[in-house]
This record gives sequence, C-alpha cells and structure tokens, in this order.
Amino acid sequence: MNVFKFSIIVLSILLIFLISTYLIGFQEMLHPKEQYDNNHNVIDNKILINGLNIYYLEQGGKELPTVIFLHGWSGTYDQTSIRQILTTFHQNGYRAISIELPGMGRSSTPSISWTNELYADFLNDFTESLQIKKMILVGQSFGGGIAVKFSLKYSDKLEKLVLVNASSNNKTKFKKNLVKFLGGIFKKVIATKTFPRNFQNQLTEYMLRLPSSALQDQSAIDRLPVMSDTFVLTHSEDMLESLANISIPTLIVWGKSDTKIPISQARKMADLIPNVKLFELSGGHRLIYDKPKETVNLIIGNLSNSDL
Repeated sequence: MNVFKFSIIVLSILLIFLISTYLIGFQEMLHPKEQYDNNHNVIDNKILINGLNIYYLEQGGKELPTVIFLHGWSGTYDQTSIRQILTTFHQNGYRAISIELPGMGRSSTPSISWTNELYADFLNDFTESLQIKKMILVGQSFGGGIAVKFSLKYSDKLEKLVLVNASSNNKTKFKKNLVKFLGGIFKKVIATKTFPRNFQNQLTEYMLRLPSSALQDQSAIDRLPVMSDTFVLTHSEDMLESLANISIPTLIVWGKSDTKIPISQARKMADLIPNVKLFELSGGHRLIYDKPKETVNLIIGNLSNSDL
C-alpha cells in the first residue's frame, strides 16, 4: 500500500472517530453503569414479517400487559442491557418484548431504504402477527422516532407512550448536513477497496448493532448501502410540531448530560405533547442501557399515574 492510500485510510478513520465522538458524546463513557443481573429466562424468538426474518427477545406470557421496547441506532451490539430492560419490566408484571429492527442486528434488511413511517407500519404488522391488541411502547433515540410515528398512525393500539432520549425533535441545518455526510461516508467506506475488510466489519458492527457472528456473512456488508440511506431518512426528519397531535398519555425520560439530543429538546417536546410528564435523570444518551433498572423502575412507577 502506498503512502497516499495509507494516509487516506488514516484520515478517514480519524474523521469517522471524531464525528462519532461528537454525535455520541465522549462523556457517555464516564457515566456510572449498573451491574446487570444474569437472567436466562428471556426467550430468543424469530418470526417472518412480510418476507423479512425478524428476531426479537421476549419475557412473560400473553396474559400479561405488553411492553415493546424499540432500540436506538448504532453501538456495539450487546443484548445484556436490553435483557435487563426486559427483565425489569417483567419483574413488575409485564410481558416485555424487544425487536431487532429490520436492517439491524440479526434481522433481515429491507430491499429499499425505510423512513420512520415505514418502520411504524412494520411495527403494526409485527403486533398483528403476535396478536397484540394493546401495548405500552417505549422508544429510545432512533426507536423513539418510530414510536412517535406509530402513536400518530396507530393510536388505538397504545395504552401509553414512553420516549427515552428520543429522536423525535427538529434538527438544525448543521445536524441534517452532518447526517447526510455520515451516510455518504458509510457507503463510500463499504464501496471502495481502499479500506481493509476488518475496518469495514467494525464499522458495520457498530452502525447496525450486529453480533460478531453476523460479520462472517457477506450480507452484513452488503446491507450497509440500503441502511446508510435509511439512516439519513430517519435521522433527518423533523417531528417536533407533530408532537402536538399525540393523543396518548406520554412519559418523556431523558439523560440530562445527553449531547446528541440535548435536554432542551426534551423540554420543547414536553411543551407540545398534551398529556405528558418529563423526567430528567443523571446520565447521557445511553441512559436506559447504562441504568436499565433505575430507568425502567421510574417508568413503571409512573405508568399508572392518574395525572398522566
């Protein structure tokens, strides 16, 4: 490899690292994390929805009220924190489900890039397949944007809506341009042979929350162009004004140190939603993953709140 190509690789890796650090916030790593329980009662399931193989975790029987958790976009895929989220809900009397959203984790990738609304339509089909009539929907970050779309289109299926550091705000021109720039970088990294396969694997694993085992499959790399455009479509959408149309009782739970979506955005959201309670906790954008017990227990403690 000549010096020029090597320099391009080094500079590109550095640029991606700096942008990721800006978006996620370096201080996320400094927040204390809870010790998770080793719970083996969470069931790993798979279902076919509109030709897509969808993996989901579940704990609790159909006789219990249902909570569905929608995860955020990127990060090293680790089911431990999500299993703790489900376990804490179940310990408080709920059937808890977490979906590996299409294009992410082990689930199949759509043939076209999806919007937040298409993900909401998928969620409706998922609940139909599992014969879930009513549920509490909890969305974190990217999952929060989907949850808002679902609440606006399928409100008859919701008991309560919970938004945790949710991507359902408006974006500045700078943030929109940054999202488009990032999406373009991801596609170029995968399309070019300049970058080593190991680096492509690591980027794909991080972006799409993939388990390491999935990286042995070439389709893990092949899915990234579609998902890069999906990233741009879902993360560029302005939702703030539509929040005034939410008719479902809503909890907003936010990490006060979130730099990706600042607490000021949560307060704007709370001002618009008619029936809402806002809770600000110590933590960052990964609040519910770092402190699943504290966050879920707060949510549960307010789900039956008569003022909500």
